[in-house]
Amino acid sequence: MHSTHHTSYLYRLTRSCKYLAVIVICAVFLVYTKIREIYTNHIYKHKNPSYDVDLVYLRVDQSDVQRAKKKSVHSVSQDSEHACIDATDAVRFNNYDELKYSLRSMSRYAPRIRHIYIITDEQVPDWLDTTHPAIHIIDHTQLLPAQHLPTYNSNVLESVVHTIPGLAEHFVYCNDDVMCGSTVYKQDFFGRDGASMRTFLDIQNRPVATSPVSPQDTSYTISQKNTFWLLESVYGYRSRRWRAHHQAKSGLKSYIQSVYSIPQITASIQDMQTHRLRSSVDIHPPSLRLHAGRMDGITQITPISQLYHEYSVRPPRVYKTLLMLQRLLRPKLLCTNNIDAASQAYVSSYLQDYYPTASVFEH
Repeated sequence: MHSTHHTSYLYRLTRSCKYLAVIVICAVFLVYTKIREIYTNHIYKHKNPSYDVDLVYLRVDQSDVQRAKKKSVHSVSQDSEHACIDATDAVRFNNYDELKYSLRSMSRYAPRIRHIYIITDEQVPDWLDTTHPAIHIIDHTQLLPAQHLPTYNSNVLESVVHTIPGLAEHFVYCNDDVMCGSTVYKQDFFGRDGASMRTFLDIQNRPVATSPVSPQDTSYTISQKNTFWLLESVYGYRSRRWRAHHQAKSGLKSYIQSVYSIPQITASIQDMQTHRLRSSVDIHPPSLRLHAGRMDGITQITPISQLYHEYSVRPPRVYKTLLMLQRLLRPKLLCTNNIDAASQAYVSSYLQDYYPTASVFEH
């Protein structure tokens, strides 16, 4: 009896120590990141590189009745053999005006962005001032041939972002659920001379599994696995399989064009573009360009303060805690993701509290 009690005590103590170690490591990383940012912000503030940087959004609104009708016509039937288990999950297409709050954050914290391109499927929110000279609406028909439309596959759209007419050589791509929590500069996303892309290091980053694609894998996991297998076949060696964040990602247009011109990559992208829904043959274009850049010496890995909120798996009681952390840490980047219907009300309230002032991009 005494032995059993002693073993149980040691188990609880060991588990507590592990949790404490994780907390300490996270705290040290956050302190290091913030100290580094204070130093780099001082430098970046007084040095504005001459190259232009554009911002590209991918936006969708599931509540649009016309889009829902169009999607019902082009349903899973065409992709039933390759469609992923979560290809039609409603949570991926929900709209809670996150673009409005993202633009508010960019207007306040990203003053050096030149143009903002919003890729959408004939959907323009009524609050958006499309006459503003910095705003450009890009319809799917401007980027993809008619035989691949309509598409509900974000991987397909991400594969043609660099073809936007008039897009700057240096651009930042993100979904509409990515926002700024404090000032960002061009140098946060690109090297000093603009010849390299920067991607962000996170101590919570999990490696992509090397196991074969499984029917139980999510579409995101599948695209990550396929991306690394493709890169390893092209470059001839296995690289570190860092998982790409659902966060803002930098891009160099000319470099992307050169990578996509590699025959194996060209064939993979062309195959993917025939699937209207996320499929088992998809790759993840933002990860492809960043990891290819890492192999080619074009991508730099750097820490940056960021918060990632998976609201659909967190109860509403964490709302005040998250808001307090966000205001305390003032991360450069934050992301709300997978917002289910039950969470939309308090997430919208959360964003309204943090970004209460209308941007110049609103009517």
